[in-house]
Amino acid sequence: MPVDSTITDPLTSQAILALVAALGLSSTAGLRAVATLFAIGVVSDITIGGKPLLELNGPFNVLGSMPMLILLGALTVVEFAVDKFPVLDHVNDVIHTVVRPVVGAVIVAGTTNSLSDVNVWVAAIVGAALAFGVHATKATTRIASTTTTAGVGNPIISAGEDLLTLGSIILVVTAKAVAIAVAPALGLALLIIVIIIVFIVVALALRIITAIYRFFKGPDASAARPNAGAVALNTEAPRGLND
Repeated sequence: MPVDSTITDPLTSQAILALVAALGLSSTAGLRAVATLFAIGVVSDITIGGKPLLELNGPFNVLGSMPMLILLGALTVVEFAVDKFPVLDHVNDVIHTVVRPVVGAVIVAGTTNSLSDVNVWVAAIVGAALAFGVHATKATTRIASTTTTAGVGNPIISAGEDLLTLGSIILVVTAKAVAIAVAPALGLALLIIVIIIVFIVVALALRIITAIYRFFKGPDASAARPNAGAVALNTEAPRGLND
């Protein structure tokens, strides 16, 4: 399939949308790598007006093949399930320290966008960096949850990550569909709104996690400091009286 010049020309709304969508999906891979790849494979087989919702480059077209979709679909179920169990979720994060950046690299390098058209290796590095950054935040948050809630809060956080992943993918695909069916500028505007909403959701989630951490750890720490001060005053007072 010939590459659409409106996607590779970096000054068009369609090109900006394709690039932002690729960067957004690579970031999503930092949460759920296999699920994001599965979604990309499914979307690549959907066309609107003869144009694919997400165009894959060369050998990456294999992501849309039926055998690959079946494999990725099965692995997606495993990915969602394993992340719900304390201890296993940490093991999963350790393994995905390599997997998620690789998937992020594949997404930006393997989809048609102005960056991958210029230099596929630069595109891969950018995608890997975005996925790793999100992965590092996720893994750190999960460790904090295990420390403060003894793992009880991990499935709840994991479910939130599932919703964030699925919601982000659906909204990105919707923006692409609007760009193709209605107008590229409208799709780009929708995608920008989506990104802002995602940032707000992530910020709120971090604030909630921080509040939970302080709830479990803060009182003990704050109580310890006054007690230490009281002990110091009590020990100093007798010396003053004796003098």
